[in-house]
Amino acid sequence: MLLQKKGYRDQTVTVRPDASGAVPPVDVRLERVTDVVNSVGMKLKLIPAGTFQMGSPETEADRSGDEGPLHKVTIGRPFYLGVYEVTQGEFEAVTRRNPSLNAREKADRNKYPVDNVNYDDAVAFCQALSKAEGRTYRLPTEAEWEYACRAGATTPFSTGARLGAGDAVFDASKPYGGGKAGEPEFSTSPVGTRGRPNAWGLYDMHGNVMEWVADWYDANAYAAGPNTDPKGPAGGAERVMRGGAFSTAGSECRSACRRLNYPPRTKSSSFGFRVLLEAEPE
Repeated sequence: MLLQKKGYRDQTVTVRPDASGAVPPVDVRLERVTDVVNSVGMKLKLIPAGTFQMGSPETEADRSGDEGPLHKVTIGRPFYLGVYEVTQGEFEAVTRRNPSLNAREKADRNKYPVDNVNYDDAVAFCQALSKAEGRTYRLPTEAEWEYACRAGATTPFSTGARLGAGDAVFDASKPYGGGKAGEPEFSTSPVGTRGRPNAWGLYDMHGNVMEWVADWYDANAYAAGPNTDPKGPAGGAERVMRGGAFSTAGSECRSACRRLNYPPRTKSSSFGFRVLLEAEPE
């Protein structure tokens, strides 16, 4: 008997009668696919549902007040998140344009993150990809992004307490937590080539380009919002960006940092995004 379900691994189950000749009931748990490659070649990882501590403790260096209070948040449903930031090649394949200011002349644009995109550009990309594939792509919420970034870590970065030269694409002349000092960066780097992935296999969650997320910015959102699948305030003047960029200090690449917020139509060579694919219900 072959059981199949879209979004799940195929499992072959052999059912044999017992000594009495009766066929026993079948109890099969289908294993959700953990790795997805979509129609434009984007790789996505399954992020399980769970609970984490969102924000930063008051003892974390360079913390700003909008990172608190440190509070428990539950992500109620699993989802898939891009292993890498959306690349120029992927963006161009879906939208037929490339707004990037970095690395436009490179032979293989699919290696470099798309940049110079505003919030509306990122949302339009997700909508077009959703229409093309018949599945729901969107920007992650701020809570989903931080949960995926941390991957169980409670340190300032998913990979530890320090960020220095070679650990990420950021301004290494301003390292964090005793990390090794280095030179400033003046452009993006190919995705997934600097530093190691977090425990869930995601690259460049710290640095390279800032990543637009779905939420409007509110400095007091943590005190007022729900603790299960928060979506941020209903409106505002700025959208949240996360993760830091090649042009930012190590402190702004921390998992909890919320100080990088801009009006949704703002563009910069430091601005990019990463996509979330909603997992189908079991």
